[in-house]
Amino acid sequence: MSRIARYLTILVAVLAVALPCLATTHFVAVGNFFFNPADLTVNQGDTVVWTNGAGTHNVHHNATPSLFGNTAAIAPWTYQFVFDLPPDTYHYICQIHPTLMQGTVTVQGTQAAPEPPAVVNTVELDQNYPNPFNSETAIRFSLPNATNVKLTIMNVLGEPVTEIFNGPMNSGAHQFLFDASKLSSGLYYYRLETPLATLARKMYLIK
Repeated sequence: MSRIARYLTILVAVLAVALPCLATTHFVAVGNFFFNPADLTVNQGDTVVWTNGAGTHNVHHNATPSLFGNTAAIAPWTYQFVFDLPPDTYHYICQIHPTLMQGTVTVQGTQAAPEPPAVVNTVELDQNYPNPFNSETAIRFSLPNATNVKLTIMNVLGEPVTEIFNGPMNSGAHQFLFDASKLSSGLYYYRLETPLATLARKMYLIK
């Protein structure tokens, strides 16, 4: 065998070992009624690992249940799937909490560069969902950096009714599930206080 042929043989062997290592593993936390992060962009061949740390949840592809997903079970559990699928956006839910727990995995071609993660530059407070609601609703907000946070429920007079959270919190997207089963129907406000900003929104409890 010539020297060039030997080099080519070695190169092919090295590529055969190295190329699979280019695949990336992405991790999603499951629990407290959210997927975090809820939306991922991956390359073909990448692996997504969901880890449930609290509650009874599962991962369930919307349109084609047999495509990927697991059976609902109480934490702890880990489920993983290799997205060796055509480029597309694949929507999934938790079958037990389909309105609260939704996520997507967008698969790109292997030559496409992954999109950079979204950067939160300001404090953002989303509208609660559902709204109006009966007993339970999700409150979501985003922080540009780690800071102290106070999340309070107030009545129409601006008087505190319930303090949901008060303490330090990491940057990124967060969600709390508010249980209003002990409150009467009517208009309430939820207020998010941080050193950077104070935001408030209306919500309607209907029983």
